[in-house]
Amino acid sequence: MAVKLNDQSEISIPLRNLIALVAAATVSTYAYFGIIERLNTLEGEVERAWGEIKENDTWIEEWESSGILPLDREQNLYIERLKEDVNDMRLEIKELKKSNN
Repeated sequence: MAVKLNDQSEISIPLRNLIALVAAATVSTYAYFGIIERLNTLEGEVERAWGEIKENDTWIEEWESSGILPLDREQNLYIERLKEDVNDMRLEIKELKKSNN
């Protein structure tokens, strides 16, 4: 028994089965895109986490054995200069007090 199909062939399917097929296709499509969206969200979170990890690694590598960062060294230089300036001012004040007496 040969079955011949062409553009004029007719297929009959119960309406209940057709609705079930459409519903199954809709639910499957919704679930698929929900899973894809969740994967994209997780991938984005992983990329952000790796970025933070790389930043932390860089910070740790810049940390010197004495525990002083380059910015700390610069700040310490400024503090030393300020100490010298304050000492110079104290000496000047002492000299001014001596000259006024």
